[in-house]
Amino acid sequence: MAGRTGRWHAMTMLITMDRAGGYEDLLRSLGAVLDERGARTIIVRDIPAGLQVRALMPTGVEGVGETFAPIDLVFETPTLLEAQIDGLLRRGTDHVAGPIEQALRAVGREIDVQGLRDTTVVQGPGADRWSVWHHRITDGQVEVICLTDEDLAGFGLGG
Repeated sequence: MAGRTGRWHAMTMLITMDRAGGYEDLLRSLGAVLDERGARTIIVRDIPAGLQVRALMPTGVEGVGETFAPIDLVFETPTLLEAQIDGLLRRGTDHVAGPIEQALRAVGREIDVQGLRDTTVVQGPGADRWSVWHHRITDGQVEVICLTDEDLAGFGLGG
């Protein structure tokens, strides 16, 4: 997107969370926001207040000596709800999901299917891998699931 001034606007976005309702749509909505803003090297951590997002965000015009600056934001429940509503409004339109939106949707589906809690999602080097850190339900030990783009595409979720 030439001409885009990639500034992150510190605003409270609504993605309401009863996270017990599922992570697929929640992370998909967050992914759309991150795609829109050109995020790189993403870490999403589920915390009691919402989702903590750490990422590198573009600081200038894309393609013109683009530089990135780190951000560390908490998307609280109201902000998460707003993003989910925006996502619902995109359904049935010509919206094409970006790579982060697609990946986080698939990761969210995996979190839902496996019933994972206390998760931290990390985008790997080259943006083609995602790791999901979580506590095992049985004994509370930390465990990691590694997913490649190929794994995520195999979930067949489509845009």
